[in-house]
Amino acid sequence: MDYLSVIEMLNACHGPSGDERQIATTLKRLAEPYADTCHIDTLGNLIVHKKGPGPKVMFAAHMDSIGLVATHIDDKGFVHVGAIGGVSPLKVLHAPVRFQNGAHGVVCADEGSELAKLKLSDLFIDVGAASRDEAERLIRGTPQFMTPGWQRPGTALSLPTWIIGCPVWCCSWLWNGSARQKMTSTLSLPLRKRWGCGGLRLLLGP
Repeated sequence: MDYLSVIEMLNACHGPSGDERQIATTLKRLAEPYADTCHIDTLGNLIVHKKGPGPKVMFAAHMDSIGLVATHIDDKGFVHVGAIGGVSPLKVLHAPVRFQNGAHGVVCADEGSELAKLKLSDLFIDVGAASRDEAERLIRGTPQFMTPGWQRPGTALSLPTWIIGCPVWCCSWLWNGSARQKMTSTLSLPLRKRWGCGGLRLLLGP
């Protein structure tokens, strides 16, 4: 499987901060054939371990992505949103989004909004509904999380940069068999970006 296929597979998973279960399960399935141990801990972090005679090395990449959460739906059927993580209003404007239940929409801004002063409160998701009731039927029954969409036109790839790290580290570790055999390696895929020093010591030892 090539890098783009792995990225495509992972981006199809629902994985905004706070709900990484699906992407963790997918990564675990990818890593298991190459690992001595592979488990998801109580907090939801995925830890993959491969024994070797050489030095201890840890590869780390966070699994979660920034996203949006629906706050309310107006009478026109537009879904207003809040941020999950460090969302830049200008960068997500006009971006395609996907709800957890598979419904799709596009990030739009209120008419007359100034781009230089754009705020998250100026944005909404257009899901193609003409009323609040129609929009509720489209997205009801699931957590209103949205994750960034992606495009693969021909051989070019267009997607947010924050999801690149996880598959690149994962693929490098999985496929570099000769390197893995020479060292004791741990592939750490935490829920969030930041690991404290205590977390590193726990994995690698003194």
